[in-house]
Formats: sequence, structure tokens, C-alpha cells
Amino acid sequence: MMVGLTEPAANPPGPPSPPLPALEAAFDRQEAHPRWRKLGWLYVATGAVWAAASVGPMSAAELAGVPLLVAFVVSLDVVWPVLRWWVRQPLVWVLVVWAAWAGASLLWTPDRAKGGWELASLRFVYPLLVAWPLMRHRRLLVYALAVGFLVTNGSQVVLWVGHSMGVEWLQFKAPHPRNAGWWSHPAVCGYMFVAALGLHLPAAMMGRGRARWLAAFGCVATIAGMIATGTRGAWIASAALIAVVAGVAIVTRRWSVRSGLIGLVVVGMLIGATWMVAGEKIVARGTVGVAEIRAALAEEKYETDTGGRIKFAKWAWEMGVERPIVGHGAGSYEHWVRERLAREGRGDAGVKVAPQAHNLWLHVFATLGLVGVVIAGAVAWVAIRGAFGGLTRETLGTYDAGPAFALVGMLLVTPFDVVYVNSPPSALLGVLLALSVWPRPGPRVEASA
Repeated sequence: MMVGLTEPAANPPGPPSPPLPALEAAFDRQEAHPRWRKLGWLYVATGAVWAAASVGPMSAAELAGVPLLVAFVVSLDVVWPVLRWWVRQPLVWVLVVWAAWAGASLLWTPDRAKGGWELASLRFVYPLLVAWPLMRHRRLLVYALAVGFLVTNGSQVVLWVGHSMGVEWLQFKAPHPRNAGWWSHPAVCGYMFVAALGLHLPAAMMGRGRARWLAAFGCVATIAGMIATGTRGAWIASAALIAVVAGVAIVTRRWSVRSGLIGLVVVGMLIGATWMVAGEKIVARGTVGVAEIRAALAEEKYETDTGGRIKFAKWAWEMGVERPIVGHGAGSYEHWVRERLAREGRGDAGVKVAPQAHNLWLHVFATLGLVGVVIAGAVAWVAIRGAFGGLTRETLGTYDAGPAFALVGMLLVTPFDVVYVNSPPSALLGVLLALSVWPRPGPRVEASA
């Protein structure tokens, strides 16, 4: 049985404190408040806008949280009964520990400015508090997030049309062989699409009726968008995620003969759409990647995209070995690399250098030590366990399970990227964490996805 997965008739798992009936009663009192009954829909609307805009242009992701924060502040006297349950959330406390350790590391980092830049992504965690009163509308927030990703797919199409057909007023970015839509970098865009795939896959592979086909469309759009970014690490992670969801479907007996046939249709649609959109591009990028890996390992040629990532990982490992317990401090990675190059008399001319290790676990080991690795592992475990909390074999095939598998997707990209040092994936992670607090109330009215 999966962590947090329950039989439909069973009570959701969790410690005896806080008692779930009392938690539900607190949300009942909130929703019975006269002002909530009259204006609560505005609070919910700000939450939906925030969730959708969190994967939009960075300015939109930053600004969309402001109305949600305002709604929270002006509703404090209404939502107060549910806040005492929020402070008991395990996810809140492991995030506090992470912030405290990363902040403490500024005392020994050689680059406090870069360390502050890495810690700045913690600004996207505040929705865990301000979105907590909306947890009875969690499914709506998941839908809004999925729609936000599809709108991002639309921005890729607009950009492609603008450049391929010479429509100047649609060319909101300079031409680039890797289409990231309105996101800043194609690699970041590709990795975020793995989380988007996680939102759609449960309903596409284990759902029923119209919802399954809508989710299948979401999968096709997501895969096509991911291919357009040319991000090979995202392709690998998405293949692994598909295997994970298929395995869950089999283990939980959601993979009947009929489901299997529909699943094959869905997978066939994914493969067909992918190949039609970028079959040649996939082959070319894959061939180049293999050649770069061989050159890096056999000939120590690291000044390529893939070879550079291998070199970044080696540097991170060597950094961590120097100070394995506490690391060199947040933001120290690039400083350490440039100092090493200077000591070796090479300088950084013609040498590929990056501000991060492009591997979350090695980056954390290098900058925050084994202590940081343990804390990061605890955050991942508590978040994923919370996201799966309360799911039944019925809701596993709905968008209720989307945040859980989106988090699994983000975990699968950690060997290729450091999620928390880039703003767009940090904003997305803030939404997914806000949707993963556990225990949380169930929806007031159950409905199919």
C-alpha cells in the first residue's frame, strides 16, 4: 500500500493529534461565518488566480500572490479558527528548519550576496499560510494550476507562430531554437513541464470518462511543450514519471484490461504527438547528448552542455568532501569554483562555469553539507507523504492526486537541476507545497474529477 493511500471507507491516516473531526469543525466554523458566506468566493478566486499565474511570466507569478495575501489579511478574523491547525503541520516545521539552516550558513559562506539570492526563493513559501483557509477548495486550485500550464503551452504556440510566420507583434522574445514560451530559460521550462505532466497523468491513466480524455489532452500538450524546450533531462524524468504512474496503477489495481487499452491509446497519443512535433529534434538532441557524455568521460572534454554538467557535479562533490558536515555555505558554489580555477592558474576564460551544480543533492551537499541533505530529504518526504495523504483508490485517478505526482516529477528532475535557486520552479514548488499540507480538510462536496 502506498504512503497515505487509504481504502475509500477508511479514515485518512495521520497522528491522533490534531484530531481530524476537530479540524473539519474548525473549517465548518470558518465557512459558517456570515462574511465568508457572503464574500468567501472572492478569497477563493484570488487563490485560483494565484495558482494559475504561478507558472506564468515571472512578473505575473510574483504579483498574483498579492491579492491572495490581501484576502488573507482582511479575513484574519474569519479564518482564525483554522490557523492553529496550520502551525501543527509537519511540512511547515521542516521548512522552518531548512530556512534556519540555510540562513545560518550565511555566517560561513564566502559569498553572502549569492547566498541571499539562493535564500530569496523562500519568498514563495508564504502561500502555505495564506492558501491554507482554501483547502476545502483544493481541487479548484489544482485545476487552476493545470490551466496555467496549458496557457503556457499557448504562449509557446504564439511564439512559434510569430517567428515561423514572421508576425512581428507576436514575437515577444528573440528567436531561439528551443521554445520556452514566456519562461526565461528553456531548461527551466522543460523541468517544470515534468510537474505539469504529473498533474495530468493520474487522471489520464487511472481516471474515468470525459475527465480521462481531458487529462490525456493535457498530457499531449505537456509532452509537446516539453519537447519544444529541447530539455533532455526533462525527457528522461518524464519517462520515469510515466513508469511510476503506470506502476502505481498496477499495484493499486487501477489497471484493468479496459484501463490498459485506454492507457495504451493515451501513450500512443503521447508518442505520436511527440514524434510529429519533434521526431528529428529528439534524435538530434539525443545523439549530441550521448556524444558529449562520451567525450566528457573518455577525453575529459567538458566544455559542452552535457559535459559541463558532469564537470559541475564533480566540482560539487569535491566541495562537499572538503566540508562534509556543514558545507561551504549557501551561495558558495560559483565562488569556490572560480577560486579553484585561479589556484590552478587557469582562470575562467573559456571554461564553462555555472552558479549552481545542476544537481540538487550535490549542490546541497556542497553548500549546506550532509545536514542540509538530510533536511532536504525530510522536506521531500514530508511533502510527498502529505500530498498522498487522504487519497483513496477512487481519488487516485482524479486531479486530487495531481500535486502528489507533480512533486514526484519535481523529485525526478533533481539530478538535473537545483529547483530552489531559480525563481520559476520555486514559485511552482510553493504552490505544490501549499497543496500538500497534511492533515487537511476534505472537500465540502465530493465531486468526480
